[in-house]
Amino acid sequence: MRRRIPAVGLAAAALLVISGLASTALAAGGTGGNLEGTFWVLTRYADGGTMVDVPASVEANATFDAGRIAGKGGCNGFGGDYTVNGASITFGPLISTMMACGAPQDDVEKAYYADLGKAATYTASWGVLTMYDASGAELLVFAAGTPVPLSGPTWHLASYNNGNQAVVGVVAGTDPTIIFGADGTTWGNATCNQFNGSYDANDGTIRIGPLASTRMACPTTEQQDQETAYLAALEASTTYAITGGTLELRDASGALQASFAAGAETPMPVDIGGGTGATEPTAPATSTAPTTDQGSVPAGAIAILAMIGAALLAVMVVLPLRAARSRSR
Repeated sequence: MRRRIPAVGLAAAALLVISGLASTALAAGGTGGNLEGTFWVLTRYADGGTMVDVPASVEANATFDAGRIAGKGGCNGFGGDYTVNGASITFGPLISTMMACGAPQDDVEKAYYADLGKAATYTASWGVLTMYDASGAELLVFAAGTPVPLSGPTWHLASYNNGNQAVVGVVAGTDPTIIFGADGTTWGNATCNQFNGSYDANDGTIRIGPLASTRMACPTTEQQDQETAYLAALEASTTYAITGGTLELRDASGALQASFAAGAETPMPVDIGGGTGATEPTAPATSTAPTTDQGSVPAGAIAILAMIGAALLAVMVVLPLRAARSRSR
């Protein structure tokens, strides 16, 4: 006697098979998608087999274009080749600047680079990019972000070409900067002196200079050499690229001249004016509320006093008139 399997049982069994196949497919990794045209901000990464959130103080990102990846690892800028075949992805050797930032930037960067080397598949969909290893485990999770514009922020120098075919980090205790105004003017801190000048940028090309600066002597030879090399690097730059909060300037041969990190503040231009001492930029006012000098009377108090005076004057005039009328009656 044959045993019949109820239709409900068959449906349940089929559902279990389909679910198992789906789970297997998901475990195998990603489904592909479009990587290019989006600025990807790293939000989570694998560290020792555990997914960890990127700290708010750390910026790590990536952009993809025609087989090239570029971005910020957490401390340094990096770049290299990548290959996509369907949902599979592999990365060639990556190169990066060599600045040390300390924890947590260096910790994120080390894990980020290691995870890129393990990536096997990816899924890019609905503003989220996820990379998986060969077993299907999550390695990196990115969210779509917006790159910083060239004009507006203060760009803080992270590394520069020292003129001896080497890109080096900034001298400790210094903060060279550059700001690009919307009107084609540029200004900033060279190391010890302030500078300003003009620039022109269009579709990734840039011309900076001529630049003028104040003439104060730096306290050390190391700082003076940095200032001289930094200003020369700016004027030698012919192209620029922004990946998230990182700006890179390169010369006509493609050699890196300077790398910057974006800051939030936007100080006003410096008027060099032929002076011999450096003058710090003055930040624009952030409040339009009126201020009162010490010893002066606030405007509101003056109005109240005027009203009281008018009332007293009315009393002084009206009461005598009424008394006079009463006596005449």
